Amino acid sequence: MPADTPKAITTAAALGLTVIGVSGITAAMTVVAADERIYPNPIPSKPPSAEVVAAGMVRLRWIALFYGLDAIMDVIVGSLRGVGYNILPMLVTLMGSCASRLIWLSTVFRLPAYHRIEMVYIVYPLSWALTATTHLICYFFVSRKVDRELRAHEAELAARMEESPEEADS
Repeated sequence: MPADTPKAITTAAALGLTVIGVSGITAAMTVVAADERIYPNPIPSKPPSAEVVAAGMVRLRWIALFYGLDAIMDVIVGSLRGVGYNILPMLVTLMGSCASRLIWLSTVFRLPAYHRIEMVYIVYPLSWALTATTHLICYFFVSRKVDRELRAHEAELAARMEESPEEADS
């Protein structure tokens, strides 16, 4: 493992989050641009249907505005996989993005007061935030562990160098 691996992971994650930030700004601008007060019929439909446009706008407002959370989650997952942790992000994603949505739909959505399409759409940003937060916690612990392992490996190599410089190269 190269000596600058933790720094490379942090740099890659920072670059990924920067790209996500730009994407989030773009998504927010899309939502603003699709505002029906600015552009009365943002989603062309044949024949024009007020219900279709209204449903599309509701979905656009809930999903597009928060889609950056999904991207943040994906960057953190990629960082974890990049250091060899594949099962952990898979399980966290299954529980956070899949199971939490199913639980939401089978509990909260069934309540008459919450039985609206908005309640289906709101579960996406909630599950993304939950999953991204859990991945971030995992990333914190994994990066600390990888850093400790790297330092131990470097100390072992330094000890070998002191004992016998010829053997340390092998």
